[in-house]
Amino acid sequence: MINPPVNLYSSAAVLDGLLETSIPKVDGVPQVGTFLDKTIQQLASTYAAEKGAKFNNDFLYSAYVEGEEDKDGAFRTDRTPEGLIGFGFRLSSSAMVFASDVMTHAGYIVPKEKAFASNEPLDGYAQKSFLVTFQEYVNDLVIPDAMARHPGKSREQLIQDATLNSIEPFLRSNPNVRVVTNRDEVILADGEMAYLEGIMGDRITVYPAGGHCGNMAFVTNVDDMVGFFAAGDGK
Repeated sequence: MINPPVNLYSSAAVLDGLLETSIPKVDGVPQVGTFLDKTIQQLASTYAAEKGAKFNNDFLYSAYVEGEEDKDGAFRTDRTPEGLIGFGFRLSSSAMVFASDVMTHAGYIVPKEKAFASNEPLDGYAQKSFLVTFQEYVNDLVIPDAMARHPGKSREQLIQDATLNSIEPFLRSNPNVRVVTNRDEVILADGEMAYLEGIMGDRITVYPAGGHCGNMAFVTNVDDMVGFFAAGDGK
C-alpha cells in the first residue's frame, strides 16, 4: 500500500479542512474567489503562449512558484501551500459532485430532468458544485446510495467498512502486505500514523518527507518497492 488512508472519511475531512483553514478569510469566511482570481492574475503575468496552460494542479502550483516572492501576489501566508492542496482537492471533488448528480439524476445541483446541450455554459453549476465539501457529497449522495444497495447497513457501518480497521487482522498477519508512506503525510488524521506503525511492525517504511505520494518516483522509493516484490518471487 502506497500512502494509504486509514479512514477514507477522516482523510476527506482533513483535505476539506485545508481549504477552510488555509485560505485568507474576511469575517470568518474563506475568500476562495479572491484566492482564485489572484492565482490566475499571478500566472497570467508570466504566461508564455508557446507553453500553453491547463487549469489543473500543475497550473496552480506554477502560480504558487511564480507568486512566492511577490508580496502583492496571491500567496502571502505560511499556510498558502496547504490552501493550494485544499483548493486542488475541492476542484476534483466538485467535478465528482457534478458528474455524479448528472448521471444519477439526484437533483442535488442540477434539476433532475435537465438535459444539457453540447455547448451549454456550466459556470453556474461549477460554482454551486465548488461550494459542496467532499464530506457533504459523501453524506448526501454516496452514503444514501450505498444504504439503498446494502439494506440493513447504517451510515456508521458503511464508513467503518471503508477503513483499514475493518481488515486489521488480515493486515497484521499477512507477510505479503507492506506499507510505504511519509512522516508528513497530509491525509492522515491524528493518531493514524501511529496506528499504521503499530499494526504493520517491520513491514512499514516511513520516509521523512514527501507529503501524499510526492516522492513515489524517487530512486530510493522505487528501489524499495521493486525490492519488496522481488523478494516475494513474484507472489
